[in-house]
Amino acid sequence: MARISSQTYLNLLESGKHSDLTIDCQGVQFKVHRVLVCPQSPMIDAAMSRIKFPEEDPDILARVILFMYTNDYDDKSLPKFYSHLYLDDESLGLRKCLNVNALVYKTAEMLGLSDLQTVASARFMRDAQVAFDMDGFEQPAELLYENTRMDDRDLRFKVTQLCIENHDLLEIRPKTLAVLQHHEPNVWHVTVELMRRWASDLSPGNTLTKGFRRRLEKAVKDCNDKIAEKFRLCEHHGWQKTSKLKLENDGSLTFTCPDC
Repeated sequence: MARISSQTYLNLLESGKHSDLTIDCQGVQFKVHRVLVCPQSPMIDAAMSRIKFPEEDPDILARVILFMYTNDYDDKSLPKFYSHLYLDDESLGLRKCLNVNALVYKTAEMLGLSDLQTVASARFMRDAQVAFDMDGFEQPAELLYENTRMDDRDLRFKVTQLCIENHDLLEIRPKTLAVLQHHEPNVWHVTVELMRRWASDLSPGNTLTKGFRRRLEKAVKDCNDKIAEKFRLCEHHGWQKTSKLKLENDGSLTFTCPDC
């Protein structure tokens, strides 16, 4: 039996022929096929003949749907039949792709599309490795932090770790620092302090040793675990913005809530 090409699925999506499910998004209607999209997404599978996403961006949802049909999407452009959804702002430069991939990651998580999450995360990090110390990175970083869970162990974790590893380069980017200190205050302050204490572990002329990187990853994970644990136990509202993680001399972490 011949394998059906991705172009065949793309043609089916473009024509809307035999579609039996409508996805509404801010006035845009996507005609899709349950046999293709429902097995991939529990949320869509629970819908009848129509499902609405009033808060999603149509150009982002278009990319998500394209991935469900072809196992790929373009973070720079859309096919001609979706060209009316494309918002081209050349002034954004690399930030355009970062923004797109951050929102694709968010929508993929919402719909339960783990493969798409993996792809969007990898593409965001590909560009973040280049752009993290540039003016304007604070905008996609803010978008990412606002649209991911505090305990996200994939993209949010990786971006935080990247910025912590290069905290010295970010000292001249106060806007990016402000985003990190707002969304990850405890993780940022504690792990940066750990890096300074562990500076002797750095090899001359190199960046991070393997041992240092493992310790850094563990420090970030420990901070997140402490925060998640306190979130379950602390009954006081607004604790995230007032609580503190303290780094003890022995390297342990102590969580304190000012109201407990």
